[in-house]
Amino acid sequence: MANIFDFFAKKKIITDREIGRLGTKSLPVMSLPDGTKYNTDDISITVYRKMKLDPQISACLNVIKFTMQKIDWYVEGDDKAKKVVTESFENVWNQLIAATSKALWAGYSPNTKVFTLSNGRIVLKKIRDLDPNSCRVKTDSDGNFNGFIQTFGASTEIVTPKYAFWYAHQMENGNLYGNSMIKPAYKPWYYSELLHLFANRYYERFGEPVVMGRAPAGETIEDNNGNKKDASQEIQNTINNIRNHASLTIPSDRDDKGNFLFDVSYLESQMRGVDFDIYMKRLDMEKARAIFVPDLLLGSGNVGSYALGLEHKATFITGIMGMINDMFGFFNKYIVRQLVELNYPSQTAKLKYTPLSRVTEDAIMNIVRDMVNNGVVTPDTQALSERIGIPLSEPEEKPIEKPIKEIAKKQMERVRNYLSKALLSDNKIAINNLKIGYPEAFNSEAAYHILEAEVRNKVKSCVSMNYDIDKIMLEVGRTLGIEDRKEINTIIKEEARKILEEEGGEE
Repeated sequence: MANIFDFFAKKKIITDREIGRLGTKSLPVMSLPDGTKYNTDDISITVYRKMKLDPQISACLNVIKFTMQKIDWYVEGDDKAKKVVTESFENVWNQLIAATSKALWAGYSPNTKVFTLSNGRIVLKKIRDLDPNSCRVKTDSDGNFNGFIQTFGASTEIVTPKYAFWYAHQMENGNLYGNSMIKPAYKPWYYSELLHLFANRYYERFGEPVVMGRAPAGETIEDNNGNKKDASQEIQNTINNIRNHASLTIPSDRDDKGNFLFDVSYLESQMRGVDFDIYMKRLDMEKARAIFVPDLLLGSGNVGSYALGLEHKATFITGIMGMINDMFGFFNKYIVRQLVELNYPSQTAKLKYTPLSRVTEDAIMNIVRDMVNNGVVTPDTQALSERIGIPLSEPEEKPIEKPIKEIAKKQMERVRNYLSKALLSDNKIAINNLKIGYPEAFNSEAAYHILEAEVRNKVKSCVSMNYDIDKIMLEVGRTLGIEDRKEINTIIKEEARKILEEEGGEE
């Protein structure tokens, strides 16, 4: 009986074999004999251009685009390949993000790569983004990208794969025209356009109250010249004069009950404008959700708590990460790989990025802060200045302040007296607790501590080399600024004599 795993035997597998037909809606994507694929999207690029001018949709697209531009990217791989890729992406990063983010609303983004020579290496100089409406993608017999065609009126230009960069957003079923991010927002956008027209007509209609006039039917009145006029027509003329900001004059005749026969009043407006406002906000919320921008991020939903706002932000960042993963896959496949093969075919490199996460940022900041505080690293002020946009400069290093000779002698005596006793107990404790004394003789407390640290380091070095107390004091004297060896020896001997006297011995 054959083993089921025999199906996976190496001899029965044909490598690099591409099986299946690429298409959408269970049908092959229509193409011409030259490999040009037809875009089956039922919404045109022209309509998408109108949609992206909608305030809510424009805000959603911009917040996604601007967030992507702040991504911290880096290159991993062999040294030479890394330098080529890094230089290239430094040249075109903002152009590249601006160009590829066009696919968010169009579904795809056709671009051309412009190369140049830099120190004998081929690098990217710029990315030229083209009008999606003028470009059609080409594929080979297996449905893989094979350049594209741009149409200019009656003329066309073929862009070969080596100069082409075609990004398809959320590509499915091999459809290189991708999926427009704003396509799900089409219905709320369409109804929002209509609703704005209805609302504006309504506001115009009730912006001014309707004037209502009364006059006795079928009667006539005489004007000042004795001319007879129809009462209804006269009141209509009076109402028209109100619209022209003329004065109002009507007869004061009354009926048997004392009511005025002629009257002009305003018809009370039954305003329903708030209904339009609620519905338009609902449509804005639907548009934002369709583009996967949470409600609280752009005010399309109700007001929420701070914690809920953080959750909405985290959801938004998750969506951004998915799109960036998709983009970086195209960058590595169609740009990085080509740059490496053009310059160093035997090496490898890959473009990566630091995930957008507040947790990640906080963790990194804590690590860096601890390293700086412990003296493991020092911050690069130039890099910090470029990142925050504020000029920073390091203070000029000031020379260590040396005490005057009289103070230096006293400090030597203090150090000699301390070390001669403390070193007998514990060298490490003796060095760490060493104080040179007389801080009031310095211009600043910092200057005193700097010199004290230098003396302590010198003593530590001497102890590690097994110097005796006399040699240690010679080095301490030089550190304190007493360069005369003879004078130092005199101080040492005098101090030694005092110690012996204290201990009851002889010199």
